[in-house]
Amino acid sequence: MTSQFSLTRLPLATWLFLGRKSLMILLIAGMVLLSLCAPAQAALCRNIQGRRICEASLNRSAKNYWEYRAIVTIDGARQPQEIYNCRDRIRMQADGTVIPFTDGDPSPLVCRLYNKRQAKRS
Repeated sequence: MTSQFSLTRLPLATWLFLGRKSLMILLIAGMVLLSLCAPAQAALCRNIQGRRICEASLNRSAKNYWEYRAIVTIDGARQPQEIYNCRDRIRMQADGTVIPFTDGDPSPLVCRLYNKRQAKRS
């Protein structure tokens, strides 16, 4: 028993029409995708005591809004992730070492959001 509909039995004009239609769809989809711009993600950098410090990644803790997990680059060298406690002014390294904030560390760059929030309250 044979099927009445067969792809091989379609006339050549139908194949050409289907080809043009799919080509147009691909062209339009390509134009739409190429016209969309990716959001700009400029790294926030600051010069602190003659060193160029940029934040590569910054995530705020959901539980404690004063804690940030940050990866920074100092003069182009990527540093390991540290937890910055902006309320107690300490940073914790991955091995658990607690270091108080000093003048030359990236804490002003990381804690700027917390500082803005504190300024609004007072």
